[in-house]
Amino acid sequence: MHRRPLLLLLLCAGCVPPPPSSPSVGQAGFRESSGAFLEKASRAAGAGRHEEAEALYARALAADPTLVRVYWDRGRMRLGRGQVEAARQDLDRWLEWDPRYALVRADCDLLLFSDRREARQRAEEAAGRDAEAEGSPLAAFRHDALAYALSPPGAEEDRLAEVLLRSWQACAPRPAYPPALKTFLARAQFLAGEGNHEEAAAAYRQAARFCPWCAEAHFNEALILGEYQRYPEALRAMRRALVLLPSGSPDAQEAEGMLLTWEMLGP
Repeated sequence: MHRRPLLLLLLCAGCVPPPPSSPSVGQAGFRESSGAFLEKASRAAGAGRHEEAEALYARALAADPTLVRVYWDRGRMRLGRGQVEAARQDLDRWLEWDPRYALVRADCDLLLFSDRREARQRAEEAAGRDAEAEGSPLAAFRHDALAYALSPPGAEEDRLAEVLLRSWQACAPRPAYPPALKTFLARAQFLAGEGNHEEAAAAYRQAARFCPWCAEAHFNEALILGEYQRYPEALRAMRRALVLLPSGSPDAQEAEGMLLTWEMLGP
């Protein structure tokens, strides 16, 4: 089967700046592991192995101090453990780099108290459904974006990402990408260009978590995972990409073909 080179799969034309200049060999080797550390930390946190996650988050930051997703993920983990002051410090650092969604900056104090966070998450999701029923898709998207941003890592985050994608589909015109998405995608492109495909897949996954309505992030993550025969993960990412791609477009047709192939080859 013909497969296009990984670096040509840029589905959001014009939204990604050129890859950053290559660091020195030593620096590149040091930074290559940051995405993998973050991915392992997120898995450990989701499984309740908090001490292991703490150590992995620290290693991710040591490998790449600009990997701001660490502050977001670790802050939410610490918040769930009742470590309010440590969570506040992480979330403050995260907001220094990028507020993820502008709505969250106005409500960032809610992130510091889990009971209020959960209540606000439910309230935003309910407000999204009310806006949807009233025929206000953009308002529904904004409420769903905030509910997603307030969600804990894991199954709840995945569920709300699906809700957010449905809201995005209903909007015309479609909501823009957060400006910081360029940084996530440029890093993934750079890693893929260096041949670090496993790290690139993790970086695309981070981009997809940051901005669930970015087709490029899901598509490219899926393609790399498929090359490594990680079919269940590849199917999940490509299904999300297909939801976001224009129906009948060449990329949508390729996504459908890859899904059929991986379904036959998997699990």
